[in-house]
Amino acid sequence: MYDMTRGMANGYFDEGTSSEELKANRQKARAQIAAERTIDYKNGTYAMAERLPAKVTPDMPLFVKDYSNFYETKLGYHERSYGSTSGATVTSAATFMNMPILVIC
Repeated sequence: MYDMTRGMANGYFDEGTSSEELKANRQKARAQIAAERTIDYKNGTYAMAERLPAKVTPDMPLFVKDYSNFYETKLGYHERSYGSTSGATVTSAATFMNMPILVIC
């Protein structure tokens, strides 16, 4: 299981060497998301984030393989799940970044 809120807030494996760097990276990502929200509003469309790869290759990180393999199963697939279908919008990451689920459990 992966802590998706932490991954979106800090990057996988807490990219950065210090809490200050993690905070700066998070603030930069939030600013980019806010700018994208404005663009989406003006265009009347939503920019889509990257989807899962169509084919898993041996050189991919384990977590990418895990996601791809899970969303291809009967348990993981759902017609309205963005892991299974069209993917998430670029701005949808903001809600995950702002809610550290495992901290409040």
